Amino acid sequence: VRERASLVYGTPAYYTAVMLFDILPMRVFPPCFFGFFTYWMVGLHKDCTFCLAYFLVILVLSNVASALMSMAIGAASPSNRVANYIGSLAILILSLFGSFLMNRGDLPAGCRWIANLSFLQYAYEALVVNEFHDSRTTFTLKVPIDTLPPLTVNGDGVLKQFQFNVEGKNSDIM
Repeated sequence: VRERASLVYGTPAYYTAVMLFDILPMRVFPPCFFGFFTYWMVGLHKDCTFCLAYFLVILVLSNVASALMSMAIGAASPSNRVANYIGSLAILILSLFGSFLMNRGDLPAGCRWIANLSFLQYAYEALVVNEFHDSRTTFTLKVPIDTLPPLTVNGDGVLKQFQFNVEGKNSDIM
C-alpha cells in the first residue's frame, strides 16, 4: 500500500504482479493439484470428467473467496495482530454456519442470515450436490433391530434428507 501511495508503480503493474505471483501459484494451482490427484483416490464419480472439472472450479473459487476475505480484513485492520484476531473469528463463524454441523433449515430464524453470508456454505452445498445428485450409487443402512429391513437410499434421497438445494447448484458458485 505504501509503495502504491508513493507512486512507485501503477495499477497495471500491481494487478499483473498479484495475478502472477499470488492468485495463480497460491490460490489456483494448489487446489487444482489437490483435487486432480485425490478426486479418484477418494472414490468420487469415477466416470464423470465434468464432475471433476466442476469440483476443481468450486475448490478454486472457495480458495480465492477465502483469500479475498482475508486480504480485505488485513487491509481494513490497523495491525497484523488485530487482523489475525478478526480473520480467525470470521473463519470460525463462517465455518460454524457453513452447514457442516447443522442443516441450514434447522438453524434458528435469527441466525439464517449468517449462513447466507458464508461462502463456505455455498461451496459445501455445491460440492455435495455435485457428488450426490443423479448418482447411481445407493446407500444401504442396516438397523440393529432384526425386525426392520435394511433401508436403501439414493443420492437424491441423501440431499433431500439434509435439505440441500439441488436446483441451486450453479447459483452456489456465483
